[in-house]
Amino acid sequence: MHLRYGMNPHQPATISGASPFTVLHGSPSYINILDALNAWQLVREASSAFEVPAATSFKHVSPAGAALAGPLDETIRTTYAVDRISPVTSAYLRARDADPKSSYGDFIAVSHPVDAASSTTDRAGSDQPRRYCVDAAARRTSVAVRSVSR
Repeated sequence: MHLRYGMNPHQPATISGASPFTVLHGSPSYINILDALNAWQLVREASSAFEVPAATSFKHVSPAGAALAGPLDETIRTTYAVDRISPVTSAYLRARDADPKSSYGDFIAVSHPVDAASSTTDRAGSDQPRRYCVDAAARRTSVAVRSVSR
């Protein structure tokens, strides 16, 4: 599989042999793949341990934020213009809001299937660059990676 670039934009990268994941859309870089694999493991284990949806925002192989489903404070509800949301969406918003500046251009992973609200929820007026999403709920041996467009 040809990747957009390696650890840095000036480095080429490919993955040889059988891949443990499927790229559904987009052209991830090597660093995106590392983010996907680490993020997938984090949300899978967190959700399993606490038995609620979990989400994380990864940037350069480090979590910029991680959260479990729960209530949103007034600031998050106002910023994202949301009121009633699913547990998956609350985990996602809480993870992104843990460090919004570091989450810019992040890699997103969620532990449960992405619902319509989660797929369309984004910071109002945002100019976020390409993001990728890992749905750890696939319960398969593959990780689904897809580009999330606005």
